[in-house]
Amino acid sequence: MASYVSARFTYATLSSGKERVITYNLDQGDVPPVPSGSYFPTSPDTLRDYIVCEYTSATIGERFVRVLTLDDLEDETLEVAPLVFLRDTSVNFTTAGVAAGYVVRVTLASSSEWSSEEYPVNNPFEFTVLDVCDDNTLQVSLAFPSYQVNMQYDVVPSGSMVPVVQSVTGQTLREETLPSGPKYYRDSRFNVITDDAVAAKNLVTTMKAGLSSLVNQQNLSELVDESWTATPVAEEDD
Repeated sequence: MASYVSARFTYATLSSGKERVITYNLDQGDVPPVPSGSYFPTSPDTLRDYIVCEYTSATIGERFVRVLTLDDLEDETLEVAPLVFLRDTSVNFTTAGVAAGYVVRVTLASSSEWSSEEYPVNNPFEFTVLDVCDDNTLQVSLAFPSYQVNMQYDVVPSGSMVPVVQSVTGQTLREETLPSGPKYYRDSRFNVITDDAVAAKNLVTTMKAGLSSLVNQQNLSELVDESWTATPVAEEDD
């Protein structure tokens, strides 16, 4: 069966004049039916997390590296890891009484860096706490849109406006502990900030070429050498 990867690309101009590009996977169902202008499947499921990104350091942050290759699928160290952890060593979530169901409210200097079809409500952007991993780390149920360090946020009980934690030193991560960079991950969504619209268009062109190469590799990998003999088929009497 042929392989397909569907993706969506969205743009926004930031207040700084730079351009934000979001690429994320679309998977609207099985194949067949084949893709069309109104139907965007991804098959097989292993191709959903087609983005390879790198965490470099706390100060430099993350960068888009490439579109997935079949060799990457064989690399057991390249884990699928969305940005679902908030780490902050300047606060103690346990002492503050933070629990599952509390809400993390993030305020960005430029809300358009995160605001999108998937995150339409902004400043503050809200994320529900899924787990308190330790005194300094929370896991949220919806991934943060991009890497942030020295992030301004507060934490409130569900239904309340009174913060139990307020901070400007939050850091979003893909794992509970601070990794030693550089470290590579896979994801189905990534925010990229480019210098201008030309760079944004060039980036998307590169991504599309990588996705086309990926599905071609996947289809070729399903072709195997074989030996086969044609045999007669008995004809039925009229």
